[in-house]
Amino acid sequence: MTCQPVPFFRSSRAILWPALLVTLSLALGRAAFGEEKAPEAAPPQGLRILFLGDNPWNGGTLRRVFEAFAATYRRNIEITEIPAKDRPLGEVIAGLIESTPEKGRFDVVVAFDHPLRQVVQRDRAELITEIDTLEGLAPRIVWILSPYRKPTLRVETERQKILGRLPLPQGFSTLPLIRLFHQTRKLAGGAAWVNDLSLDRPTSFSDYLTAALLAQVLWGPAPQFPNDIRISDTASLRIPEEALPVLAKVLATLEITLPKGPALANAFAPELSPPQRFVGNGLPLTLTSGVIPGFFDWNADGRLELVLCGRETGQWEIWTWPTPDKPLSLAQAARFPAETVNPDLAAMIKAGATVFQLVDFDYDRHPDLLIGTNEGKLALCRGQAGMVFGRPEVCMLEDGKPFQVPYLHRAFLGELTKDGVWDLVLGDGAGQVFLTSLVEQGGRFLWGQPRPVTIEGLTLQVDGEASPVIADWDLDGLPDLIVGCRNGGVLWIRNVGSNEQPAWAPPVSLVWPPEEEETLLIPYRNGMELWTPTPGWSTQPSVADLDGDHLPDLIIGDSNCRVVKYRDFTAEEQKEVDALLKKRREIVEKLSQSPPEEIARQKAALWEITLELIQKSTDRRYERCGWVWYLRRQSLATPDE
Repeated sequence: MTCQPVPFFRSSRAILWPALLVTLSLALGRAAFGEEKAPEAAPPQGLRILFLGDNPWNGGTLRRVFEAFAATYRRNIEITEIPAKDRPLGEVIAGLIESTPEKGRFDVVVAFDHPLRQVVQRDRAELITEIDTLEGLAPRIVWILSPYRKPTLRVETERQKILGRLPLPQGFSTLPLIRLFHQTRKLAGGAAWVNDLSLDRPTSFSDYLTAALLAQVLWGPAPQFPNDIRISDTASLRIPEEALPVLAKVLATLEITLPKGPALANAFAPELSPPQRFVGNGLPLTLTSGVIPGFFDWNADGRLELVLCGRETGQWEIWTWPTPDKPLSLAQAARFPAETVNPDLAAMIKAGATVFQLVDFDYDRHPDLLIGTNEGKLALCRGQAGMVFGRPEVCMLEDGKPFQVPYLHRAFLGELTKDGVWDLVLGDGAGQVFLTSLVEQGGRFLWGQPRPVTIEGLTLQVDGEASPVIADWDLDGLPDLIVGCRNGGVLWIRNVGSNEQPAWAPPVSLVWPPEEEETLLIPYRNGMELWTPTPGWSTQPSVADLDGDHLPDLIIGDSNCRVVKYRDFTAEEQKEVDALLKKRREIVEKLSQSPPEEIARQKAALWEITLELIQKSTDRRYERCGWVWYLRRQSLATPDE
């Protein structure tokens, strides 16, 4: 399809937004952006472009405007549109590949996804698969970061960092529309024409900016800005002359590359201090099976104690603070299972049950045990006087069936609403989070059917092994969700509903996942020594104010691998290892700053140096462990940070 600039179209029906219904001076436009000239010698160059998926931010004129921009670049373009029709983008891509066996059928794929999908549904493997598949359709991929309701800087940064951590192909680009619109409004000041650039709804003006940015990503700075575009037989889109220099300046300075290297080095939320390990008797607290932390007033003295539960072992321990002003130093007060555990509970524990939580479920001032079985069932053991526990009671649903969640990973009792009734949040191995509440039925209290957490029409899914708890993280009076993940991340899902009905904002990271060293199978973070302990995988969060500053702190247990050194290096050996570690750090630094075409070579070099390091470090062995980490709250988080 060949698109040429249309002549100025005058009609009483040539309408768009009111602020842009002005008469333009084409002479002024030519003076500011160069006289429009007919193409000289070079013939037009064709480009096959696929618009894939449902564009949630289309004012109805995007294609026409983009065609007009293509004409200014003297490009012939052929646009194919394949809508998703509300199907998942991955499903559409898979169907397209099956029906398009020819590799490289298109020159460019412009992907329109749900604006919050990569934030709400954090399946890293799925995103990588989709992008790799699209690379087989076209050498260039443009991923649209569309606006969404009530955008915040924190969520916007989250979207870009998620994509920035993926192994993206060389021809991958993003269109950060929110930043584009924000900078345009900022530079425009109080100009009347900018009033129709809104984050509440798409308009023809937002279509114009989107088309301009897409054209710049594909072909470089525009030789001129079309400012009179035929939309239909009765209407034209006309842009005020005074707007064009502003748009040119914004597009010239907008950063469209994803954050890399140092931008990803900050692995923890800005309101949190670097993680420190809890210590008992001078040694880091650890449970070899992975650890779930929690809090309970064990001694009934008005102070919380730290409860540590081992995954799939039934083991749980009570730790106290001998010195309240030293939150990292603890002493053990009790360890279970003890002789007082009844035979049924002992058999359940022997079969691989996990104690998820100590909680006074029936308000009798005795600790009760919330337990998950290896079959995915949920049970409650009620505490009695003398630290004796009754027989496990399998929780029942209101339909009369046992409470059972396939691949149950964690459960947590708390209150999401102000009705005085227990609420239950659960996470499964696939990364989904569910909510339910107690319901009264015939004088009995049963559980309602668990329902998945949804955000902006999407079902929440973290990257496996969801570990949710209920806590008011921003102290606004509404309980939020804090969710750990298999990949080592911890997410804050803010409650933006009410005391009667919770609603959820898109999740943002409190702890970013560590990188996995594939050769050593230990986690590491940029800027840290290879052997330095760091919060690992399958994070299990808990929240409490440990330092008395009235701000909730983050405590996480993990599943990790520690490096145990059982003899000292000789001076010569230490010198060799130090040299290798230095060389490895240099490679990691280069990798974080390398262009896409250099990444494969740098990764190969990193692999070789790591293997050499392993050979030199034969006196180090690796053991599975679960540590407990304290991340002190330094300031109150706000949703706009």
